[in-house]
Amino acid sequence: MTAEEIEIEQEKIDNEVKKIAEGLDAEAVYDGVILPKRYVSNPIKTLWVWREPHDSDGDYCYKKAIIEKRLEVRDTRRNVYFDPMRYVEYSLKNNLVFYDDIPDADKDVEVSKLLGQTAVINIKKTLGGAGVDWSTFWNYVDKFSHLVKRQLEIAEPKIIIATGTIEFFNKYGYLANASIHEKTFGHYYVSDGKIILNCYHPKQTQITQERYCDDIIMALRDAKSKGFLN
Repeated sequence: MTAEEIEIEQEKIDNEVKKIAEGLDAEAVYDGVILPKRYVSNPIKTLWVWREPHDSDGDYCYKKAIIEKRLEVRDTRRNVYFDPMRYVEYSLKNNLVFYDDIPDADKDVEVSKLLGQTAVINIKKTLGGAGVDWSTFWNYVDKFSHLVKRQLEIAEPKIIIATGTIEFFNKYGYLANASIHEKTFGHYYVSDGKIILNCYHPKQTQITQERYCDDIIMALRDAKSKGFLN
């Protein structure tokens, strides 16, 4: 898809998200490709898939917030969600270097700006709480699943990083014919030319950010060695 086509489709999806959220008497949140013009020019497209937003007001747009707060003002502050996104982008552009060889986003504006070539979506597109309410979570996910699937079609990512959301891909058939490969923490899958990594949520406390990023980078190195990442 072209950048213009992505923008048109995202607007349609945002409108549908709002309608569904209103029907649920819930607050909508919008996401997707952050900067379509930069995204479509990226040779290896990466999409991050999160569970649900819980740190913002309703009618909150991740795309707009990232552009205004992280890119236009050149905000290089560390962020538990955004640092792995930009560090992985840097690694992909630099022969899959490990975390220790990636410039600190706190000090390097160019690294911070790499957020603009990524995409991020939530499988539940209404506000949650400090923790996931599992009694209602999947019911809400089902309401938005057709839109998430559409977002995946629009973005056409080569790499999908499922941050605590691998069950979505299993539930909706994305892993049915996938090959399974080990990585340091869990597995990654290859299906229809896409690499789907099962990763911890970015705000997890099990491992350091360094090990979190290197787990992804090592898996991508393995995928490349096997011919999956060209």
